[in-house]
Order: sequence, then structure tokens, then C-alpha cells
Amino acid sequence: MKYLIFGAQGQLGQQLSNVLIDKNVDFQSYSRNQLDILDFQDVRAIVKEKKPEVILNAAAWTNVREAEIHLNAAYKVNSDAVSNLAECSLEFGSRLIHFSTDYVFNGESRTPFKEEDSKGPLNFYGYSKLAGECAIVNSTLNNFFVFRTAWLYGPVGKNFLTTMLRVAVKTKQNVNVVNDQSGQPTSVTELAKSAIDASERNLPSGFYNLTNSGEASWYEFAREIFSLAGEDVHRVIPVSTLDYKDSVKRPSFSVMSNSKWINSGMEPLDDWRHSLAKVVPWAIRNLESGKNGNY
Repeated sequence: MKYLIFGAQGQLGQQLSNVLIDKNVDFQSYSRNQLDILDFQDVRAIVKEKKPEVILNAAAWTNVREAEIHLNAAYKVNSDAVSNLAECSLEFGSRLIHFSTDYVFNGESRTPFKEEDSKGPLNFYGYSKLAGECAIVNSTLNNFFVFRTAWLYGPVGKNFLTTMLRVAVKTKQNVNVVNDQSGQPTSVTELAKSAIDASERNLPSGFYNLTNSGEASWYEFAREIFSLAGEDVHRVIPVSTLDYKDSVKRPSFSVMSNSKWINSGMEPLDDWRHSLAKVVPWAIRNLESGKNGNY
């Protein structure tokens, strides 16, 4: 099976590449600097030339706060570019694998959201990601996976884990973390492996929630990071969303049900604590070596 990855330099794109390298699978990857996925003709030319069986779209505007400022730019990456990929996938017979977010839901439920539940994004990032989902559906492409994931972290790049580790290990400062927003911390490594596994099996096309098992608040997530790093967990101070005074409205509850994924015969992702424990030592080594020096 031949793969084509867009968004190759992001944390998800890198991990997708690593999984395919480990499997000794043929693939090509393109970063933002190598290819503008907003340019339909360029994207079409690449897909026509490479003839991939699977297109993996790891390109996304993920900065939630900046999306509220740069509305047009965020929408183009999270929706218009997805439309380009869907059209090319349809024309050349590729399967499209796209990644979306828990932020398409409104956070007002107290039971895990299912794939078909009503949407209601609270911020522009969520709105733009929902628009990307709609672009795939409206394209009439019927060979696709949209994996909705949440609270993605990894051993490199700028994410919640690397940010908390920098505070925990490199400073002796306390950190305020909200304790009234619940979600599912998800390892980018496990997400990438699961997405590739799905592409290799006869999984029905459509939407799937795909996160690590269990749930946590940001405060619980941060405490676990400090604990695994051997640092004092009391340095993590719980605060409410109102006290934190975030400039962007976020869902208070964005836990998603993975039952559709499991009922389709796929292995559930591990409990978030177990997955985090595997990644933290790796992330600490990167931090100490200066690999995450910019964060």
C-alpha cells in the first residue's frame, strides 16, 4: 500500500512517517514548506503523479487562540485545504484519512459524545474543523476515515506535555491549570499507529472517535506529568476556567465515546495514564538534549 502524507513536519505527521518507516511501507511526505495544500492544482498534480492508495492529512491549524484572530487563514487550512484533498481523492481513487477534533461538540453533555451527536463548536477553531468534516461529506467521497481525537500530545513539538515538562523540570515555579474542563489526553504515537492499522484493515468508511481511554481534567493531566517527571505535584495549582480568564471559550466536557471504533473490531487505545508514562521519559530526554529548546 502506498501512502501520501501532508503536514509532514507537525507532531502527527512525524509520527505517521515513523510508523510507516517501521513497517517498511512505501510513502511520500510533504511539509508546508514543500507544498501548499491550498493550491488545488499543485495538490492534484502530486496526487496524480504519486498515485497513493491512501492520503493522510496531518496538516491543520491547531492554535486555538490564534484561530480567533486569523479567521480566514485558519478556515483555509482546516476547511478549504481539506476540500482540495477530498476532491483529489475522489478523482484518483485514493482513500482519505483526515483528523478532526473533540471541539466540534459543544461540551454540554455529561455522557461521552458519540460520532452522530449534534455538533456545536464554541470557538472558531472548532467551527473550522467542523467545516473541514463537512467538506469531505459534501465532496461525495465514500472512501474516507475522519478520526476525531483530543488533547493530542507527543515527545516533541509544542503541546501540553512538553509545556508542562519545561515548567516541571527546568523551573521551580508553580503553574495554574484549569480543573473544570474534562477530556481525553491522547498520545500522538498511539493515534498514528491506530490510523495506519485502520487503513490496513477492512474498516467501514466514516467518522470515528479515536482517543486514549479514560478521561481527565487539564489539572489531573498536569499533575500526572509532574508525578512521572519526579517533581512535586503540589506545584500544580487548580483554578477554574473563570479564574484562568482564557480568551477563548472551550468545552467544559469533551469526552468522546470510542465504542464505534471498538465495535468495528479495532483495539481500543490504552488508558491515558499508561500511554503518558511511556512518553514522558522520551520527552524528558528531548528536553534535556535541547530538542525541545524552543518551547
